[in-house]
Amino acid sequence: MKLYQLRALVAVADTGSLSRAAQRLQVSQSSISEAIQALERHHQNQLVARGSQGSRMTPLGAQVVKHARVALQALDSIDQEVALHSGQLQGVLRISTFRSITSQLMPAVMARLKQLHSGIQLDLMECTICYEETLLAPLHEGKADLAFIPNGEAAGLDAWTILQDPFVALVPESWSLRERLHPADLQGRVLITTRDCDCTLRIERYLLEHQIKPAETIRVQEDLTMYNMVREGIGACLTGRFALDYQPAHTRVLPLACALHRNIRLVLRPEGRDVPIIQQFLQVFQTVLNDAPFAVLERSSAALEMHFRP
Repeated sequence: MKLYQLRALVAVADTGSLSRAAQRLQVSQSSISEAIQALERHHQNQLVARGSQGSRMTPLGAQVVKHARVALQALDSIDQEVALHSGQLQGVLRISTFRSITSQLMPAVMARLKQLHSGIQLDLMECTICYEETLLAPLHEGKADLAFIPNGEAAGLDAWTILQDPFVALVPESWSLRERLHPADLQGRVLITTRDCDCTLRIERYLLEHQIKPAETIRVQEDLTMYNMVREGIGACLTGRFALDYQPAHTRVLPLACALHRNIRLVLRPEGRDVPIIQQFLQVFQTVLNDAPFAVLERSSAALEMHFRP
């Protein structure tokens, strides 16, 4: 059993196609096919089911892929340790994340990482369906090295709260309101929310807890659409302050009189603590978090430093 055979198997599992796996690894399709066949002969079992719709793992193949990912990551860690010792750390760090983290923090993190180690690349898997299980799936499947989630327990994984993000209200400027938005201010008004989002569930529970019934709830896919609808005076929205990276004209941002917040957590597999590229990322991330101009956020960088100090 050879390393290139394991890499071929993982590539086929990720892409669902021999041809796309070949493109990813920059080899011929026949090389991928031969590598898979050699693995199947070695194990005397079929690992990949081939068909007109592509290639998929057999149940046994799926289990082999899980172990192959762990083995390949361990070998990559050895290479990274040697490279770090020489001051030339390189590799790809795969991160499952969501828009708030990607837009607010990742540009600064990527810039600083490039200054320290030009050979490091970040592969950001930005989920459009922002639920804990969706964001953690790539981590469980071995397709991501770490993840950010907007709440949740992350059972079986290491997880730490890095930010406590308070919700705020974005309202039309024409609405006559006080300096804080009280739950009763939403009674009988139009509320705009995003669909397929953990935050939406939290907002719904918040309204139920305060016995508030909007006149109408409009659901949209994108935050930007929601913010622009507020600009046009259609209704108001509640959103995490960290997610509000754009405030349209003719709107006001009001804190909530009755607090609501979300805990943004960083998650990784226990063995990930010892991976050099993850250690370097976490050091840079902590620095960016400390420097970020978000006074409204309650940061937990001290806990981050304590848990992730190499």
